[in-house]
Amino acid sequence: VCILFFSMIVYNSVLDDYKKNMTQSLICYELQEALQEETTEFLSYTRERSAQNEEEMQQAFENTERIIENLPFNYEEIGEERYAITWNIRNGYAGYKEHRDSFFWLNQDSEKYVDELYRIIEMQEDMSEYALRLVAATLDQGNTIYEKQALFLNGLPWIMVTFSAVMMISIFLYFYRFARNLVEP
Repeated sequence: VCILFFSMIVYNSVLDDYKKNMTQSLICYELQEALQEETTEFLSYTRERSAQNEEEMQQAFENTERIIENLPFNYEEIGEERYAITWNIRNGYAGYKEHRDSFFWLNQDSEKYVDELYRIIEMQEDMSEYALRLVAATLDQGNTIYEKQALFLNGLPWIMVTFSAVMMISIFLYFYRFARNLVEP
């Protein structure tokens, strides 16, 4: 019963860590996809300013913002590296958003239009680079956690065998003494 209880605790712990790691990796991947979609829709709208392209672009903007808001941002939970990258993404996106939104007020015939367009494209590339770094850092952190758990899990059968042997010997000695005490009097 003790071994079964202990096994269930270990199993649930490993499963929770695995689920948490997969969820965080998925969020990072979704960010990467959302930034790519935002870039694609932005460029489509700058080429052809139609109502449909504008609506699709706005949906891409909202999706990216929602994902950025949902990124894990607890220092104790995600560690220094991921926290720094996430901080850069959050603040970088806020600055990018200001430039992006002010770009739409420019006249397409203005001299600044092309320069600002390339500046925004460069900012989008920077955001994608940070998203890629976040994915790599998340996967690396998950791998480190897995490696630590793997050492423990590889030794777990030996721990359980040793524990079982000690319990069996203890039970045997207890019953031996109990039987001996019943026979001797």
